[in-house]
Amino acid sequence: MIRSISEILKMAHMAETKEAKIAVLRDNISKALTTILISAYDDRVEWLLPPGLVPFKVMPEDSDQEGRLYQESKKLYMFLKDGGSDITQLRREMLFIQLLESLDKRDAFLMIAVKDKKLPYSTLTRELIDEAFPNMLYIEGRPVQEPTPDKPAPVEEPPVGEVKQVKKKGRPRKNPSVNTPKRPRGRPRKKEISKIVQDNQEIMNKLG
Repeated sequence: MIRSISEILKMAHMAETKEAKIAVLRDNISKALTTILISAYDDRVEWLLPPGLVPFKVMPEDSDQEGRLYQESKKLYMFLKDGGSDITQLRREMLFIQLLESLDKRDAFLMIAVKDKKLPYSTLTRELIDEAFPNMLYIEGRPVQEPTPDKPAPVEEPPVGEVKQVKKKGRPRKNPSVNTPKRPRGRPRKKEISKIVQDNQEIMNKLG
């Protein structure tokens, strides 16, 4: 049975040590969980929904919708500033209510907290999430770490006085000391043809 996002976060919240909390989060990381954490704690994310509670119809306990948020998390851009969704504010709020009513009850209340830029688990602070997944969150005022360029591999130099032989690819060169006869190329000339005919004629005369 698949664990819901809220179940994973609650497991991390209930873990006794910070290291255990981080281990639970890392062992259960997914694209949906990453989206939820960024939506809650990243300073660049701004929700276009009013804060506070949302009136919605809670899904029954036996609905078996624990995995629903994994799919619905792909639609969160509709509720975010600069998300690229061109809908009216009324339509946006109605869609969010429909989203909540399609989720497991615990995931629905989780999303209401995420909308208000927090998690409903007091021990899962932004600092802990940032430690669990370094450089995932943008935190305003923190200097951005520039990626260090890869250093080229060092070139091995031959010892002093030693010349490193470099083998060239291609056909091996012929030894000039070996006198190999050249193979005639092309068609034989007229003089060569007449000489061959004359020699053959002499051979025929001797045989006759």
